[in-house]
Amino acid sequence: MDKNFPQDYSSQVSIDFKEDVQPLFKPLLIAVAAFIAGAVFFNWEVGEEDSAGQVTMMVIGAIFIAIGAGFILWPGGKFMLSIFEGIFWPQDSYKAPANYKLPEWYCQQGRYGEALEEYEKIISNYPREQDAWVGLLNVYLYYMGDSAHGEQVYQRALKALKGTESESVITEHYQVLRSSSSSSPTDHPEQFPQS
Repeated sequence: MDKNFPQDYSSQVSIDFKEDVQPLFKPLLIAVAAFIAGAVFFNWEVGEEDSAGQVTMMVIGAIFIAIGAGFILWPGGKFMLSIFEGIFWPQDSYKAPANYKLPEWYCQQGRYGEALEEYEKIISNYPREQDAWVGLLNVYLYYMGDSAHGEQVYQRALKALKGTESESVITEHYQVLRSSSSSSPTDHPEQFPQS
């Protein structure tokens, strides 16, 4: 997959029933009730001789109709606006591609803290990026020999990658790193674990 483009376009315009549509039901019911009340009041026959009463009923009916329109337009307008924003002005539609050269270079230089920061930046933009999690595990477990932080990263990776093919790859990689954690990278630099 080309890492220069967002991996998931479906999130740009997706509609979640529970979050987007369900909240519209209550205002819609209130609006329908207000429209019905407005229509009843607006068409209320007071009598031929009581024109002030007729005008009053029409005004009350118009107020109910306006209230009903407000209950439809406000949430409905927000809903429609969210759809148009997703189509014409998508949020985060382009993220910089993940750059692995810098954290790898930091590892070669022994600057592990900076390598960790770079991998964390990649993960913040691409939480399902398998290579970033592998890199983070490599730094903690292989280079630094920090099994406590390695375990924390592994648990975070499992949550982020749950239900994907990468979940099993991360688990396998983690187990390989844990089993080889007794040797340091300077002892066997050619055996650097790859994803």
